[in-house]
Amino acid sequence: MMDNSRNFLALNLEIADIIIGLESKDMKSGFSIRDSYEPFITTKLPKLKLTLYFNSLPKINLDKNIFYSDTLDLYSDNGRYIFFYKEYKRLPYMTVITDRKFRELDLYYRKSFRSYKKVLPFDYPFDERLFISLLSQRKGLLVHACGVKLDNKGYLFMGPSGAGKSTMARLLNEKKKYIILSDDRVALRKIKDRFFIYGTPWSGREGFISNQKARLEKIFFLRHEKANIIRKASMQESVSQLTICSFLPLWDGILIDSALKTLDNLIQEIPCFSLDFVPDRSVLELINSNL
Repeated sequence: MMDNSRNFLALNLEIADIIIGLESKDMKSGFSIRDSYEPFITTKLPKLKLTLYFNSLPKINLDKNIFYSDTLDLYSDNGRYIFFYKEYKRLPYMTVITDRKFRELDLYYRKSFRSYKKVLPFDYPFDERLFISLLSQRKGLLVHACGVKLDNKGYLFMGPSGAGKSTMARLLNEKKKYIILSDDRVALRKIKDRFFIYGTPWSGREGFISNQKARLEKIFFLRHEKANIIRKASMQESVSQLTICSFLPLWDGILIDSALKTLDNLIQEIPCFSLDFVPDRSVLELINSNL
């Protein structure tokens, strides 16, 4: 996905009914966003604040190492999280300091970073990890799925990489009555006893992006087969598939518990089906008769 050519000193983004305000403290260069974020720019007032700095880090105490990888180190510090984002096995290019509820986030960029890279505060993996955390706090999840809207009702076609999410999105998009929310990553939230699904800026191979939402009605677990068959998924299959296809906040035990409770509610309240399908138009009649 291309980087937006515009530079911003401040803007607000709304994804899955979560509004975040971004502001740069560098009045000269500001920051950019990827094109996929354009549909999510909003004038609504944010409840969460993300501030960019291009100077030295404040004094911090790294109490405990919580998570470590080649590209991310996570520490706790007096009730805060300290994320160190690294290029592969190198020094951190960005440090994120945030309270445990992710209400106020300060992003500190290494001074030399701007000299060779455009500043994209919402970029992988930071943006994904942030929204996994925010959704988990709000009876929500980020899931690996193709999300579809039909007459204000929402449907998820879920599966790991290669299961056919982008193929399904492309086939359904040929029928103009469907709105494709995303062909790879869909946000879901339970609001006032109902589950809703939301388009996100994170598309798959087909590039479908939408800022719309819909009330979730059914979930289908995708699998390539030689015949088109829909059957009711067992409880065991639903638990397994939903767990595999959910992005869990592995860095926070409390958030993991919240995410697992949301998964349990989802399984109890939303009908789940297994969809074996031939990856061509022949599956559309079967889908139309089951939505």
